[in-house]
This record gives sequence, structure tokens and C-alpha cells, in this order.
Amino acid sequence: MAATNDGRGYWLVARDGGIFAFGDAGFYGSTGATKLNQPNVGMAATASSQGYWFSAADGGVFTFGDAGFSGSAGGVAMDAAVVAITAWPGGNGYRLSSGAGVLYGFGPVPFYGSTANLSLARPIVTMAAVPGVVPGPSVPSPPLPAP
Repeated sequence: MAATNDGRGYWLVARDGGIFAFGDAGFYGSTGATKLNQPNVGMAATASSQGYWFSAADGGVFTFGDAGFSGSAGGVAMDAAVVAITAWPGGNGYRLSSGAGVLYGFGPVPFYGSTANLSLARPIVTMAAVPGVVPGPSVPSPPLPAP
């Protein structure tokens, strides 16, 4: 689920990538008719609310409307399945989070840390971004593991 930037609409995405738009949320496409390797697990809206990204459990990223593609973790051996995607407030990047809490940044997205080196009792199930937050000091995202 993702909300429009004015709070007057939202999208719901199904596991197959079918999209349901409500309020002032526009329809920009879906993967509902596409055979996916893994189910969709999340979506994020662009800053303009004129597009969105889907993330699949295998790290695949699908773009619609004005959502730019900055890369994906599809085909990369990961520690755990992807569980969420969040957009970077500037609208030109996004993060994927795995169930182990490892964050994968795409585009000019800073890295503030993750639970990658912790032994979690339970898996991470989601993450949230706060739109419009001014970024503070950070370090670059760590590189993806080799395929």
C-alpha cells in the first residue's frame, strides 16, 4: 500500500502485481498479467504521486508512471527474501529491505545502518519512510553481494 502525496488517495497492490487505485491515486500500470518469479511484497509511490515502484520477494523492482528504474536485487543471492520497498524523499531512488533487515539502496540513497550483523529472533516484516525528511549525514550504501 502507498498513499498519494496529498493524502487523498492510495494504491493497494496484490501479490501478482494487480493494482487497485482509490481516491485521487491514478493507475499507471501493473504486473497483474505478467508471470512473476516471486510475488510482489510491497510498493512505494513517487514524490509526485504520478508513479510507483513494486518490489518482489526476490528483489525484482518494477516501475510505472514517472518512477525511474535505479536497479534491483533480482538475480542476486540474498540473505532473506525482500519484504518492503520505500521511496527516497527526493523521488529518484528507493530502498529494499530483506527479512534479515539488510537494506539495499538504489539511486542516490544514503545508508544509515541496518540489522544485517544482528541475530534477530524474528524476521523484519516491513519498513517505513517519512516523506519530505531532509537527509542528514550518511555513508554510501554497501555494495550488493556478487551473484
